[in-house]
Amino acid sequence: MTGAPALRPPGWLDPQRIEQLRLVETPEEPGRFVRLLELYLRSSAAWFEQLRTAATNDDPEGVVRAAHDLRSSSDAVGARTLAVLAGQIEVQARSSGTSPPRGRIEALALEQQAVAAAVRTLIALEPAPPPA
Repeated sequence: MTGAPALRPPGWLDPQRIEQLRLVETPEEPGRFVRLLELYLRSSAAWFEQLRTAATNDDPEGVVRAAHDLRSSSDAVGARTLAVLAGQIEVQARSSGTSPPRGRIEALALEQQAVAAAVRTLIALEPAPPPA
C-alpha cells in the first residue's frame, strides 16, 4: 500500500485487525487484501447456510462444524461480534448436543448480513490495483 492514510473501515469490523490485514498487500501482488475479503464473503455465507441447514435438520455436529468455521474466519477479519455469536452457538451445540434456538440463528443471520455489507463497503472503498 502507498503512504496514503488507510480509510477507517465501516462499523462491525475491528479497525486494528483490518489494518493488520492490509499488510498482505505487496507491490508484487496488489489486490491481495480485496481478494482476502472476497474469499471471506463467499466462505462466511456458505458456512452460515451450512449452520442454518444443520440447525433446521437438528444436526448439532453440523452446527458445531459450521459455527467453528464461521467463528474463526470472522475473528480473523475483525468481525468480532459475529465471531462471538458463532462461538456461543458452537459451544452450546457442543455441550448440549442440541441445535440452537431459532432466535439465536436469527440474531446470527442479522449480524452476518451486517458484516457482509460492511465488508462489501470496505472492498468498494479500496483503490483499484495499478494495471499490470
